[in-house]
Amino acid sequence: MPIDKRTIISLIIFAALPECGEGPNACRIYLTNFSRTTTTTDLPQGPVMTTNSWNCTFDRSTITTTCTTTAGPASTSTTTWASIDDAVASEHPIGKFTHRTSRTTSDACVITNTLSYDLSGRATSSLATASATTCKGTSLVYGPWDPLGRPILATVFGVGAETCMGGNMTLSYDDALRTVTTTHSGGVGCVSWTTTARYNADGIVIASTLSQGSISATSDLSIVSTAQICKH
Repeated sequence: MPIDKRTIISLIIFAALPECGEGPNACRIYLTNFSRTTTTTDLPQGPVMTTNSWNCTFDRSTITTTCTTTAGPASTSTTTWASIDDAVASEHPIGKFTHRTSRTTSDACVITNTLSYDLSGRATSSLATASATTCKGTSLVYGPWDPLGRPILATVFGVGAETCMGGNMTLSYDDALRTVTTTHSGGVGCVSWTTTARYNADGIVIASTLSQGSISATSDLSIVSTAQICKH
């Protein structure tokens, strides 16, 4: 079962994290405008290159970032945190998330993921809901974790039209090279694939690769503008 185009796009993630302002971790940078070029090879029709431009805003009253693109297909992605401190701490260190919910709207599908954390702040689950049975979502149960509280293993459960059940997701972190590698394997009705995301010094994903059998995809980000989320 090959990965469809929408799945490839959804696997190319972006995040932000710097340290600035009033002492350590008082602020972080987030993207306000960027473009992403993705090249997919070994498809039946040959290599395919797509470039999408995104605009993002941060609403401090709801502690939510919203990113939109009008390029094929039009998509909106929102991320919401429980507190401003959590928003600033997001992806610090790289690969450690702190948000409470994320929602992606694309192709008339709305996928919402709600995260739970233990008392140590480690993510324990990400439970997905889909707006229709034709939409693909993924729930994850995390654990164990590395010494910095980042998950190194998760179990995958499909929601809606996603058929994968009981798949294994392993995550590895190279803080020196600023990369996070995710590998999916096993399960029933699952696809095996690997992604590697590379971050810049500000904690923004600037490049990523995906491989699934003979299919591979590379994604490169061009930053147009950024802004800060600060605790005060």
